[in-house]
Amino acid sequence: MIPSSQLPLLAQQLLTPIAWLHQNNCAHRDIKGDNYLMSQRDVTSPGLRLFLSDFGTVRECKPGSRMSNHVGTKVYWAPEFFRSDYGCKVDIWAMGVLMFGMVGAKFPFKGEQDANMKQLTFPKGTEAMAQEFINKALTKKEAERPDGAALLMHPFVHKQV
Repeated sequence: MIPSSQLPLLAQQLLTPIAWLHQNNCAHRDIKGDNYLMSQRDVTSPGLRLFLSDFGTVRECKPGSRMSNHVGTKVYWAPEFFRSDYGCKVDIWAMGVLMFGMVGAKFPFKGEQDANMKQLTFPKGTEAMAQEFINKALTKKEAERPDGAALLMHPFVHKQV
């Protein structure tokens, strides 16, 4: 398990490149752990940096535009991804799946039905602010899910330990 003290910094480093892509009208569409490179082997190392990689699935995503083709890894797909009608916020959902994995050591959703219906159950001891941040990223209704810039302003991302 990743120490809770590391989670805010990791959240910031996962989210910053996603927010940058979205501000530049691009969607990554394959956000997952395997597509982040680490500057050090140990996630608890001081000075650890995460770098988003694998830009082969990136597509232009202007405000209001929709995409329909399926790419990426299904356990990270947002509900709208399964419906083949999605925008940039699928990246926010996938980052939320990654964050849930960091606190729960498992994927929160197994498929379309889970992504649409399942209510999250956090492991005992998961702090409320982390739960709120992850729940916001995993908002089922795309229109209500915050964008990357809004999530970067969440108090959890700026929490000092």
